[in-house]
Amino acid sequence: MDEEEVHIAVGKNTRKEKAKILWAAANFPRATIVLVHVHWPSKWMPFNLGGKVLYKFANEKEKEIHRGRETEAMVKMLSQYKSFCGARKVSAHYLTHDDTVAGVVNLIKKLKIKRIVIGSRSMSWQAVVRQCSQVWVVLNGKHVSTSNDHLKHTGSIGYGGSSDILASIHELGDESDGYTTPPSDFVDEITNEEEVIEMDDSDQLVTEAETLTEERTEESTTYEEVEIFAEEGADRSDEIQSFRNITEKAEKIMVVVLSRLEHPHIVRLIGVCPESCSLVYEHLPNGTLLDRLSKGLLWKDRVRILAEQRSALAYLHSSRPHAIIHADLKMTNILLDAGNVSRLGDFGTARVVHVKPLEEETIRRRTNPMGTTGYMDPVFFITGELTTESDVYAFGVVILRLLTGLLDLNIAEQVREAVKMDAVHSVLDASAGAWPEVQAERLLKLALRCCSLERKRRPAITCDAEWRPLDILRAMNTPANKSRKWNSLAS
Repeated sequence: MDEEEVHIAVGKNTRKEKAKILWAAANFPRATIVLVHVHWPSKWMPFNLGGKVLYKFANEKEKEIHRGRETEAMVKMLSQYKSFCGARKVSAHYLTHDDTVAGVVNLIKKLKIKRIVIGSRSMSWQAVVRQCSQVWVVLNGKHVSTSNDHLKHTGSIGYGGSSDILASIHELGDESDGYTTPPSDFVDEITNEEEVIEMDDSDQLVTEAETLTEERTEESTTYEEVEIFAEEGADRSDEIQSFRNITEKAEKIMVVVLSRLEHPHIVRLIGVCPESCSLVYEHLPNGTLLDRLSKGLLWKDRVRILAEQRSALAYLHSSRPHAIIHADLKMTNILLDAGNVSRLGDFGTARVVHVKPLEEETIRRRTNPMGTTGYMDPVFFITGELTTESDVYAFGVVILRLLTGLLDLNIAEQVREAVKMDAVHSVLDASAGAWPEVQAERLLKLALRCCSLERKRRPAITCDAEWRPLDILRAMNTPANKSRKWNSLAS
């Protein structure tokens, strides 16, 4: 085995990182140890009298001071990690990025990392990480698994673009304060459909655990959060056990609720794989909606799929006593079965909310913001409050994509400008055939309401009256004898 270098992805939990570094030092005795770290800049700043203020609202001088303190603390942390190996040769690299997964992939590609030790199962599950490097998962100083997915792939992979546009990375020297890469340096790379935001921060996860403890009757979590907290949680074993007890109950509620879902446009849950803490769904052979759209799709089929997915979301939101918020609706989570009927899948980030009889209008859940760039409700991202309106926002983006064929980033702004200039015809996807422009414009305007920053303006997915523009378009293309054959553009 080539032992020239072994890279170790490190976070903020000193106890966990020390065990991982010592394991690597013992198991790769002849290798140079290289620590790599993605610094996630906090969105909040300390304010007077112990309060906090959003970073973007602070003045430039306060921002500079705050970021300087963050950098100083991070460099001090890495220096401490380097000392764990004594006289052993250890180096460290870091960059600042607001997406941990993107940052790790960036480090792997730029530093040409062949082997990386990671202390988080959730991170090791990310396909874009596994495809770039051999991944060793080490938890509490014990080797858990090794992935060799990178051997199956060649060339430019996921997350990104060519290596010459990757963000700059600087080595932490003995007297260096390092180098931080502004998020703007990475903008050209963040265009991939599968870019997922995850707030992988131990303090936030402890807060989430405390919230769950206080609200035992309304638990809502995912398998991934259980793993992250178990791996990166507090040192006190009683807190970890308490969190495990709560989340195990929440997991059971989630699985039971999902297993009872019966809807023609929702993927069926087949079972659970305890070893990987994952859900197992039925196989749908015709791929994702994004794949199908890239091959060509007539407007009639696009409208049909939108009507199907609106029905699926309405079913989830009106479920009682446990309503379900999907939390990651997007083109790649809409799948096509053998009959070319669309089904909503991937409930890995879904939230089950216990709805009390007198609280029908307050289906919401406070949790760590997660979702997919371009589809994620900005209000959820800022406040951490997930509601059914968050699904409506994502559905609005799906509508805009199917009607225009444009990419999801800034799509609402582009369509809003076209509507303002009375030029809707210029954004309708011509490859879909001759759209009924009047009805299509009404649906576009409804989609823009879905994407409003004011949640109250978004149409309720369960209100039929709000969705008349979609129903009218659907009725225009429903033949007397319903057929499930595609209107192929090639025919």
